[in-house]
Amino acid sequence: MKFVLPILLMFLVTYATRFAGLSLGNARVPAFWLHFLKFIPVSVFTALVVLNFGSESKEFPVRLIAALVAGIVFYFHRQLWSCILVGMAVFWGLRAFL
Repeated sequence: MKFVLPILLMFLVTYATRFAGLSLGNARVPAFWLHFLKFIPVSVFTALVVLNFGSESKEFPVRLIAALVAGIVFYFHRQLWSCILVGMAVFWGLRAFL
């Protein structure tokens, strides 16, 4: 029961920020901010990936190989979804095999 209040507060904060963004409607956003916002998905994905390499783990070589393969796929395909899909497939395959 002690988790109800934090979950409710997280819901309210998330809902409020999403509603504020959606309520802008047809408001014009300056070109600087549009250019800035294009980098957010890649930045968040990079932060999540790099975070996993900071911990000492016996899976480090597997993670490194999967990240390199995913990076090569992204270099040629330029689609984040294919990078994630291939990287995870290589990671799970190597982890099951090794």
